[in-house]
Amino acid sequence: MGVTQGVMLNLLLFVPTSWVFSLSLLCLQRQGRLNKWDKAIGIITWSIVTLLIFGAVITDAKPLFSDTPKLRIAEKISSVFYIIMQIYYAYRHVSNLRNMRLELLDYFDRDMSGRLIWMKVSLWSLSALALMIPFGIFLSKQILIAIVLFFFFCIPYMVDRFCDYVKSGTPAKILEAERNAEEIMEEKRQEELKEEIIEEDSSFKNKKEEKRLRVSKAVAIWTERRGHLQQGITQPIAAAEMGIPKYLFTEWLSEQNTNYNEWLAKLRIEEAQRILVTKPDWNNETIADHCGFKNRAHFQNKFKEITGKTPTDWQNSSS
Repeated sequence: MGVTQGVMLNLLLFVPTSWVFSLSLLCLQRQGRLNKWDKAIGIITWSIVTLLIFGAVITDAKPLFSDTPKLRIAEKISSVFYIIMQIYYAYRHVSNLRNMRLELLDYFDRDMSGRLIWMKVSLWSLSALALMIPFGIFLSKQILIAIVLFFFFCIPYMVDRFCDYVKSGTPAKILEAERNAEEIMEEKRQEELKEEIIEEDSSFKNKKEEKRLRVSKAVAIWTERRGHLQQGITQPIAAAEMGIPKYLFTEWLSEQNTNYNEWLAKLRIEEAQRILVTKPDWNNETIADHCGFKNRAHFQNKFKEITGKTPTDWQNSSS
């Protein structure tokens, strides 16, 4: 079997395989909520590739594994369609991954995006594989073997991480954060409808400013009462304790160019800095618990991320 025939078989194999893997990852990201294009683009691409390849074989009226100019052209066109399919799925994966990370940051009091690292690695592996295949199959046998080995080692990793992810509580937490984001959008939409009705009112602008002041005052009172030091407090609970709608709290955070997780972390680090100065005998574990961090490691990592120093180095430089 020659190079052209090998290319033909590789395309017929890799297009549906890449489609299934990409669709599985997308289905996991979207909790099974896929649009019609997510489902259809793979089968459309595979159908086009199959028609192009077998159409070239039939019109040449030669045996299936014959090496012909028409077949080579069909394979190159098929590769273009394959790349287009992978670009679509890569765009959808990246967009969904970004949204998932933002939703987690806007909901939980600690950064949980680390639980999505495996998905990011799988995404880039699939994308790299998708780009290598159309070019590699036209090159030497050694390059094609390297691609197959890369594919072979990627699959076990993705399957293993996929199983661990499904067994963990992460999907439920992500779904919880997504529902919160949807509720905030619905609250905002309902409020915008009300505003459209009263927009002719001369005091409309004043009312918007009153809302901002109301949120700022509620946030100030809440932080004075040390609400931000509660461990595991989510954005909806914080908004409820402040007595303000979730969408107004989210808008206020956006105006501060931050999200719930980052805002809360900075407040907690400021409290930790105060403790390091006023209570130098406290150890990091006690400070972490007092400031609402999950554990000492989380506190130390976040402290260095925000201040650029470890708690001990910062304490020594401040004394």
